[in-house]
Amino acid sequence: MVAGALSPLTAPPTLSGPPAYTWRGGAIALVVSILMLLALGVLVLLLTPSLSTFAVLSWLFALLLVVTFFHGMQAIHPYETGLVFVLGKFQGAVAPGFRIVNPLAHVIRVDLRTQERPLTKYEGRTSDGIRALLGGKLYFKVADPVAAIIKVQEYRLATAALVASRLEEELKRTPIREVVKDRGRLGERVRDLARPEARKWGVQVESVDLGDLEVLGPERVPGIEKVPTELLEGAGPPLPSEAG
Repeated sequence: MVAGALSPLTAPPTLSGPPAYTWRGGAIALVVSILMLLALGVLVLLLTPSLSTFAVLSWLFALLLVVTFFHGMQAIHPYETGLVFVLGKFQGAVAPGFRIVNPLAHVIRVDLRTQERPLTKYEGRTSDGIRALLGGKLYFKVADPVAAIIKVQEYRLATAALVASRLEEELKRTPIREVVKDRGRLGERVRDLARPEARKWGVQVESVDLGDLEVLGPERVPGIEKVPTELLEGAGPPLPSEAG
C-alpha cells in the first residue's frame, strides 16, 4: 500500500527567479541574429569581392533557416516546463506550446508529472536491535523547476538519497513490531522528515511506499536472543534457524 495518497493534480507551479521567457524575447533574439548574419554577409563581400551578393545572401539565408528551425523553435509538452539559458545565464521559463527562443539558447525541459523511483533495500537495525532489510518505492514531483535545476545537481538522485537517509534515521527509532505491522505509518514519517529539505530543491515528496521487508535477525544486545515468531507474519522470508 502506498503510504499516503498521491496529491491531486494542481495548477502549474509559480516559478521563482526571473520572469517567464516570452515570445517577445525569442523574436527580438531572432531579429538580432538576422542583423548579425547580414553584417557577416557584408563583411564577406568586402573581403571577397569576387563573390556575388546573391550567392552570399543565399548561403546566409539558408544558414539562418537551419539554425532557427532546428534550435530556435521549441515545442514544450503540456506536462513540461522549459528553462532557457543563454551563454550560461538563466533567462526565464517557457510555458507549454510552440515557442520561439534565442537560437543560441539552451533549453532544459523539466517533467512536472509524478515520478516513481525505487528505494534500494537498506540493511539497518530497529530500536530493539533487530536487523532488517527494508526497501520500497518513492513518489515525488517537481514543484519548482527553477530550484530543481539550479539548486541541486541531480534532483532525482538527491531526493532518493535524502529519503534513504531519513529512512535509516527513522528505522533506528522504530521497534520491529511496528515495522512489520504498520510500514505505512513508518513511510509517512519518513516522507514528512524528507519534505522540508526536498522543498528547498523544488521537489515535493508525495509518498514513500515501504513494501519490501526482510527480517534478518537480532544483533548481539542484552535481552534479545531471537525474534518472536508472531512478529514475522508478512515480513518476508522466515528467520534462519540459529542452531545451524
